[in-house]
Amino acid sequence: MSRFLVFTLLAIFIGCGKSDQTGKSEAGAAGGTSIPARIVVIGPSTAETLLELGLRERIAAVSDFCLDPRADGLPRIGGQFDPNLERITALNPDLVIVQGGNPKVRSLCSQLNIRFLSFQTDSLNGWFDEVRELSKLFEAEEAGDEILNSFQTEIAQFKEAASEQRPGVAIVISRDGARSMIAVGSGSFLHELLEIAGGRNVFASNEHSYFDLAEEALLQAAPELLFDLSAMAISPEISVDSIHSQKGSAQPAAANTKDPFLALRKAYPQLPAVKRNQLYALNQDYVFLPGPRMLMTLRTFRNQLIAE
Repeated sequence: MSRFLVFTLLAIFIGCGKSDQTGKSEAGAAGGTSIPARIVVIGPSTAETLLELGLRERIAAVSDFCLDPRADGLPRIGGQFDPNLERITALNPDLVIVQGGNPKVRSLCSQLNIRFLSFQTDSLNGWFDEVRELSKLFEAEEAGDEILNSFQTEIAQFKEAASEQRPGVAIVISRDGARSMIAVGSGSFLHELLEIAGGRNVFASNEHSYFDLAEEALLQAAPELLFDLSAMAISPEISVDSIHSQKGSAQPAAANTKDPFLALRKAYPQLPAVKRNQLYALNQDYVFLPGPRMLMTLRTFRNQLIAE
């Protein structure tokens, strides 16, 4: 997970305040009622949803941070904050989709009479609504229903298998050593996935999606397990492959290697997660994305909770 992508996603959801849990789009310029044939999508999660719906041939370009292998070979048009407006114009799209809003892109679409859609998806129900809206727009309702039915079936299986004993878990998505930490509150899809997997978010009382985590609050919450999604979670001397298995499960920091959690261990030796050596790095590109690969994040959470 690139540090810039983390900051981009934080800006989308923190900078915009509490995220829209409905996930509904807002329309910009009207572009006719026909099915869009050339889509520019700025937002990795929405790009992955379109790919999951089988709409790759309609995608004219994606953002630089779309890492889904199915998007390989598609043109790139920059990121959330630095979209290449000239390239977007040259691609002659009939629909531009963004996550979180982008005034420059919206203005461009208005000037060129290009249809514009903006999602701010950070919940399971929000993503379900996004799938329904996109599948209706592209007359792909059958594919959309299949995706949602499969997704909801697996979620139901996880809920049924969850133990009544739920360990207290903290999810940190950004930190500087042991300082300036940002944690996941109950407004985020990551909270929902953790709870479905059988964990208990120790910060569930915080209604924000993501929030600045004070030292006192971390100590008071006393998580038994900590998932670290930040760029700090990997030491330069530890490869991603050595931390994650091919199935995407997390691994604790090994005591006999350069420890990416050393700062946390030194700062919070009394923390239960530190005492139990239950500090886990999740660095897969999809963990921040409220899209079809949320099931992979859910499985990763569940596998580690079972191991715990």
